[in-house]
Amino acid sequence: MHVAIGSKNPVKIRAVEEVFFPLEAKVISYPAQSGVRDQPLSQEETKKGAIHRAQDCVQNLQVEYGIGLEGGVFLEEGKLYLCNWGALADTQGQVFTVNGPSFLLPIEFAEELFLGCELNILMHAKMGIQDLGAKEGAIGYYTKGEVTRCQVFTQMVHILWGQYQYFNGAFCSLSQQSSSI
Repeated sequence: MHVAIGSKNPVKIRAVEEVFFPLEAKVISYPAQSGVRDQPLSQEETKKGAIHRAQDCVQNLQVEYGIGLEGGVFLEEGKLYLCNWGALADTQGQVFTVNGPSFLLPIEFAEELFLGCELNILMHAKMGIQDLGAKEGAIGYYTKGEVTRCQVFTQMVHILWGQYQYFNGAFCSLSQQSSSI
């Protein structure tokens, strides 16, 4: 089995590897096109970016599955939130999506984000944290390390793979594999 993650971000790569390496899959990282802004500014745009990344992998590589993971921001009731979306695409044109956790960001970030600044760059400028998106992520920072970006993305990939298997009648889950050992 060959699986591509539509990103060169080490956190996203690690999340896909954690799910698919136990299944002896070859995981390939590919700089897929999201088709959205570098910093998506709504739930819908973030979801669209994840779907485009997954489909780009399947369309441009010889893989059975493409995974897209995308982080974005959105405003709701005067508050700024970060959101996460994931997508799994296959060679038959099927696409599965999952919405990860959304959490509060400082409202002071909203103006710069909506003017085109990426959260990763903004957090480096405001807090001196370099490459946060390739480390614990904003969720790690704003939860005091209780939850990391890799944990969130790994859970999302598990959900995508589980949903894919369920709706396609496949049964090669990690839980079945470990119970037969």
